[in-house]
Amino acid sequence: MKSPVAILLMAFALQACSAAPKPPEPTGQWVPVNQPLAQQSGHTEPK
Repeated sequence: MKSPVAILLMAFALQACSAAPKPPEPTGQWVPVNQPLAQQSGHTEPK
């Protein structure tokens, strides 16, 4: 029998693999958030 730790590692690995295609969504949200920040810093530099 495998130890509970091994089972947890297997479950975590499966979750990581199944979650791999999901990260693009949060990163997509971060992109628009970073754009306005870059624009603000861009407007601040010329001044």
